Amino acid sequence: MKLFIISLSSILLFKFCGTTDKKTDVPKQSVSVNINKEKIDTITINEKAAVLYRPDTSQIDKRKKQVGEEGFYVGADDYLFSMHTANDYLDSMKLKVLDVEGGKILKFIMKDNTQELIKLDTLPELWGVYLFDPEKKPKLVDMTMISEEYKNYYGN
Repeated sequence: MKLFIISLSSILLFKFCGTTDKKTDVPKQSVSVNINKEKIDTITINEKAAVLYRPDTSQIDKRKKQVGEEGFYVGADDYLFSMHTANDYLDSMKLKVLDVEGGKILKFIMKDNTQELIKLDTLPELWGVYLFDPEKKPKLVDMTMISEEYKNYYGN
């Protein structure tokens, strides 16, 4: 619920005021964050978690130019609902959930110290969910089918 309210508030604030809150709600014990000019460059994940990512102001502006303002907000509504539903399900499964807004790179570190980098600003979707277990590669999942994706990835 918190994620849905924060995301919806950010979009509404952006729509009516032209800016968004740049707060990132990421637990410090599970990630390391490098901050440069108030934007997160790299978020390192090295333990079992779900990463919910969402766009920053520049990504929102770019998408609005591509699809028009009305089209953007119609799509954003659908994504926010799906993110809220996914967040609730993941919370109910007691999985750590990292909420990342405006991050540029996700760096997943597997148990064998191999790494996988995900550049969020190159993904076709502005909102999404990655599931991660250090025993496996991270997986970008369909958040509209979160319970099935969770069971397929974690085997629960």
